[in-house]
Amino acid sequence: SHHLSQTITPTTKILRRKQLLLPSASSPLSIQTKTQTRTNYTLALTRQVPPTLSKALTSSHNSPSPPSPISFKNAQTQHDSYHSTLRSILPTFTIPQDPSQPDCVFLEDTAVVIGTHAVLNRMASPSRRPEVDAVHDVLLQFGVTVDDMRRGEEEATCDGGDVLYNRGNGEVFVGLSSRTNEAGVRFLRESFAPTAGVRVIPVPLHLLQEEEESFLHLKSIVTHVDERTLLLPRGRLGDEVYKLMDAERRGYTSIRVPDVASCNVVSVNGVVLASPTECEETKLILEREIVEVRGMRIVYEDASEFAKCDGALTCKSILLTI
Repeated sequence: SHHLSQTITPTTKILRRKQLLLPSASSPLSIQTKTQTRTNYTLALTRQVPPTLSKALTSSHNSPSPPSPISFKNAQTQHDSYHSTLRSILPTFTIPQDPSQPDCVFLEDTAVVIGTHAVLNRMASPSRRPEVDAVHDVLLQFGVTVDDMRRGEEEATCDGGDVLYNRGNGEVFVGLSSRTNEAGVRFLRESFAPTAGVRVIPVPLHLLQEEEESFLHLKSIVTHVDERTLLLPRGRLGDEVYKLMDAERRGYTSIRVPDVASCNVVSVNGVVLASPTECEETKLILEREIVEVRGMRIVYEDASEFAKCDGALTCKSILLTI
C-alpha cells in the first residue's frame, strides 16, 4: 500500500491510463463512441481495514456490534482484492487505518469531492467524525481546496453515501435520509455554487414508504453505470426513487434488477465493480446491459464481510478527477 508521502505524478497517470483500452472496442471510432458517457477518473482514495472493524456501527439504532460476526481476515482479503482491482484501472492512494476508528475503511462518507474542490462532511454519527481528519490531510496534499461542514451551521449533516455525482451534466443528487439533512444539502449547494455547471438536487428519501426507509443511504438503492444510466432495483422501491430523482425528465435511462444489493456498483473508467450475486437473473441482466450493450467490463468484488456492518462497494473509495 502507498504511504502518505508518496506522490503520483502526471506521467504515472498517463501510463496507467494507456492500459485501459477495452478489448470490446473494435476501432478508434467505437472506442470514442463507447467512452462518451464515461467519466475518466484520475485517482482513487482508499483506506486500510482497521482490526477493530467488528465494532463498526450498524443501522440498527446506530449501535456497534453487527448481528453476524465479522472476520477481520476475510475483510482484509476482500479489501485487498478491491484495492488491487482499482489499482489495475487507475492510480490508487491508500490512507493508513486507525484502530480507534472502526468505520474508517468506509471513507466515502467523509467527503464530497468534485474536481479540485471538496466538502468535508459532518457525518451524522458523532463517533465517526474524527475519520475526516486523515482524508482532509490527503486531499490537501493532492491540491484539493476544502470547505469543512463541521465548521458550518451546527445542525448540518451529510454522509457521502447519500451523494451521487454525475460529472457528465454536473448533477449532484443528495439523498435526504437519516444521515443527511436539508442543512447539509444547503452547505453542499453553497460550497459548490462557484463550480461551473454543478447543480445540487435533493432526493427526499424520507418520503418513501416506512419499510423502505430502512435503506441507509441513497447509494444503497441507486448508482450510476455511466453518465446516462442509473442502476436501480425492480419494483416499488426503484420506481419511487427514480421518480424522486425526476430521472426520466433529466434524460436518464435505467437498468432494473431484482436484487437490490446489486444496485451498489463502482463505475470507473469503463470498468464496473459489482457484488457477486446468487440471483441468476440479476447477473444475466448486468452482463447483458453493461458488457454487451455498453461495451464495459464487469469485475465481481466480494464485500460480504463489510455488508455485515452496512458497508457496500462504493463506501470503500473516493474517486477523483484532479
